[in-house]
Amino acid sequence: TITHALRTLEREGLIEVRRGRGGGVFSRGVNADGGDPEVVRALRDQRDDIEAAAELRAVVEPAVAALAAQRAVMAQVRALEELNAEMRSAEGDDHRFMRADTQFHLGLAEAAASPMLAAAVERARLAHAQALEALPDSPAWHERSVEQHERVLAGVREHDAGRARAAMERHVAD
Repeated sequence: TITHALRTLEREGLIEVRRGRGGGVFSRGVNADGGDPEVVRALRDQRDDIEAAAELRAVVEPAVAALAAQRAVMAQVRALEELNAEMRSAEGDDHRFMRADTQFHLGLAEAAASPMLAAAVERARLAHAQALEALPDSPAWHERSVEQHERVLAGVREHDAGRARAAMERHVAD
């Protein structure tokens, strides 16, 4: 189990395993925002707001995805596909990835054609912004987000509200 975990972390670029004399497991250049004591302190101070935003996302974003599946027009679907492609191509650029991710969620809310729900999604994203930035990013995490967005998009493309809702429930839970 440990060997499998180390191989996974190495594949994600989070650690380097060196064999032989002087070898061992070494941490690689990981996003250190979450390691900054001031950031950690600020996140602790915002804990209640962050938890409330997580609850809001868990309730609202699956409903938004279901409505988008019913109401989105092809131009909106194409724009969401382009944002997901932007996320996939961001590679090591975490800011570019996060910007496209945020625009994806806001664009999905716009496609739901419900201004109040769109405002709720925007508010939740703002409350989560610093917490999301502090998470350690990895290629595997980015790929998982892109794949989860693709599942949401499949439901929206096919006008399958249940599929879009279920995919978004999984995404926000992760």
